[in-house]
Amino acid sequence: WKLSSIIPLHKKGDKNYVENYQPISFMCVVGKVLEHCIYNRLVEHVRKLISDCQHGFIRGKSCTSQLLSVLDCI
Repeated sequence: WKLSSIIPLHKKGDKNYVENYQPISFMCVVGKVLEHCIYNRLVEHVRKLISDCQHGFIRGKSCTSQLLSVLDCI
């Protein structure tokens, strides 16, 4: 699932120089979809375990929202 094929893609200039190529990686689409599904299920489960006071690394929350919560309490 985690293996990818790396293909050199010509950007510009002379095709004889390595500097004129950009590596592009192709991953298995099924693996990416499966990872995304598992990630969504894990996030849904973990959000139930984390306190509402936690704002770091939570989608839709930020340092600003944490600061506003603290100011509301004061």
